[in-house]
This record gives sequence, C-alpha cells and structure tokens, in this order.
Amino acid sequence: TYKYPDALANVNYIGDRVQAAGFAFKNFCAEWEEFGLDVDRDYWDPAHFNIYGAEKVTARVAPWLAQAYALGDHRGEKAYGDWEADYAEWLGNEAEYKADIDGRIASGSQ
Repeated sequence: TYKYPDALANVNYIGDRVQAAGFAFKNFCAEWEEFGLDVDRDYWDPAHFNIYGAEKVTARVAPWLAQAYALGDHRGEKAYGDWEADYAEWLGNEAEYKADIDGRIASGSQ
C-alpha cells in the first residue's frame, strides 16, 4: 500500500496528463512494496530518498524508462563525456557518502 494517499492522487493526475500528451507513463506506486525500501534506512526524509533508496528505485525504474522510451546506451561516446566524468567522480565519493548516511542512521539524526 502506498503510504501517501494525497500524493497518489497527484501521481494519478500527472499520469493522466502525460498519457494525454502521448507519452508512456507507469505509476510505480502500486509496486512500491516490491522495491524493498526500508523506511528507516532508505529515506532522507518522508518525501526524499537517500543514496540507498535511490539505488533501489533506480534499479526498478531505469529499465522501464530505457524500454518505454527506447533509450540507448551512450557510454563511451564523446558527446557524453561529461556524464562519464561526473559518474566517475560520484563513484570516487560513494563510499564517503554512504558512510555519512550510515553514521546519521546510527545516531538517529537522519
């Protein structure tokens, strides 16, 4: 069951508008429990994911987006070099970000 019924009404409204404009839309709220999200570990606050939640959501949403919009893989292409540099920087900092979140979770300050 999706935890925020008022937000669900907004998602349904957005979905209607997106589909009316001719675009694919998937309401993932019905599958929310299947994402394996942990309220105590995966959220920064009630409306935002931290890195752990973002990883879980991305793993479920990205494949659907790639298929629905025929998104190609542009890794290694010169035009997308900035994306690759940003991703490399992210990977270099990932452990530090996770350690910070783990510390906040352990102290109850997240």
